[in-house]
Amino acid sequence: MSRQKTLRTCLMMLAAAFLVFACGNRGPLSPESKTGGQENASSRTYAAKPGGQKHVTTTSEEAGVTSMSETLYVQSDHGNFSSHQGGSLRVTMPNYGDASTVRVKKVLFDVLPGSMEQNKARITMTVYSGQTLGDVWVSFDPSGLTFKPGAKLKLYLQGPVTEQDVRNAYHIYGNGSNVEQIATEITSSGEAYLIVEFDVPGFSQYSLGGEDTPEVF
Repeated sequence: MSRQKTLRTCLMMLAAAFLVFACGNRGPLSPESKTGGQENASSRTYAAKPGGQKHVTTTSEEAGVTSMSETLYVQSDHGNFSSHQGGSLRVTMPNYGDASTVRVKKVLFDVLPGSMEQNKARITMTVYSGQTLGDVWVSFDPSGLTFKPGAKLKLYLQGPVTEQDVRNAYHIYGNGSNVEQIATEITSSGEAYLIVEFDVPGFSQYSLGGEDTPEVF
């Protein structure tokens, strides 16, 4: 009997020691971090969701292009194309700025049947528009896709831009190491738009130049 009592006493002492140890190793409860789930205030967004009306902050060095304003509006469209049927994309930009702002109203892209050298491709067109002509860029994916004859790109511009300003477009490819100058066709829709149209021989980026016209190699 005394042996059982002694054993029970030992077990109770061990249990008490365990509880003391466990409680001693638990720190005070801390409040939940208020920073969890919040974005860093210095983070930047470089692309807008397709169809969204967002402006993005960027710099020329980060975007890999030249002569860009601080604020850009970015819209994109995508679709499945085939060599047999061709296809088209359309982007409409939001209204912003004032009479001194050069901005893109809309962009149309058309691939003629039989012109795409790849049988099938999912093409994405992203349009950038800011405050000046130098902010107007159009980029395409997948890079390296080519067309014979060239696809057609049509930009509807608003603001203080003249036919002389957009007599040429520039195809930038090869990670920006190659620039090809392309002649444009210009029409107008009354006083509402200046319409700039040119051929797209292949993908990467297209610019209308602006003040800092890319150097043609």
